[in-house]
Order: sequence, then structure tokens, then C-alpha cells
Amino acid sequence: MTNVESELFWELSAELERDDPRVHEGTIMSGRCLRLWVLGPSAPPSPSDTAHESSPPPRVSSRPMQGEFLALVDYKGSGLVVKLTKARVQALIASGVGREFGPAGRVFSEWVAVPTPDRALWKALLEEARDLAAAGTGPSSAQRRTRSTAAPARRPRHPK
Repeated sequence: MTNVESELFWELSAELERDDPRVHEGTIMSGRCLRLWVLGPSAPPSPSDTAHESSPPPRVSSRPMQGEFLALVDYKGSGLVVKLTKARVQALIASGVGREFGPAGRVFSEWVAVPTPDRALWKALLEEARDLAAAGTGPSSAQRRTRSTAAPARRPRHPK
């Protein structure tokens, strides 16, 4: 990763954080990333609720805020790595704009790497990822809802 990629990513991240208080820096794979608060009782209000405020949302606890993963700037030359729908990722790869993202050899089908720094494109992709996550239509939202509403699995009883 060059300084150009990193500087562009964090500049765009700061703009998104300023415009939407649900967007914040988080961590993933022991590195920095951009996340969106998952809506819930402890999540900050939406941008329309805080249009008059300029301060960031308060932290609910001393634990770092997490939420839905949006994007990161990869240290191994992938440029912008953003989480979108599988179909959108495939379209970006087919068009030559993006390429697969596969840390440690495991390809993430809902993440795409966009190696060439392009302010307009990167901003549009970050906003797209934010909008998908905020609408609850992001790639893992349905999986998370299914896991959280499903009854816990029972372990089979073994005869004594």
C-alpha cells in the first residue's frame, strides 16, 4: 500500500464520519477499518436526527465501537477493500475495476479490492457499502438476523 492509497481512504473516511455519525473507525483482522454501527438500542441516532449536532456520538462503554464492516485499505497492495453484495462484487471484477480479495488464500465473495486510487469511484463505493449496511441489506445482515433469531442448537444426549 502506498501513502496515496492510505491518505485517500482515510480522507474519504473522515468525510463519511462527518456526514453520518453511525460511521466510525473500527478494527478487523488486527488492522484499522471503517464500520457502520448496527442499529439497535445502543446505536447512535441516524444523520437526520443529528443534523444540528457537530459532535460525534458518545461511546456507550469503554469497549471500542464495532458494527457492520464497510471497508479497509489493505496493506498488501489491494487498495480499497469494500464489502458489497456478491452480485456487485462480481460485476466490478468482470468490468476490470475490481479484483478478488483473498487474505491468506481464502476469497471473500462479498468483498472486492479496487487497487487504483480514484477519489470519485472510492467515495461512491464507500457510500454504497454504507447504504447497504444501513438498510440491513448488506451481505451478512440476513445471516446475522438468522443466527440471532434461531433457537440455540442442542447437544445430543449420550447414554450413560
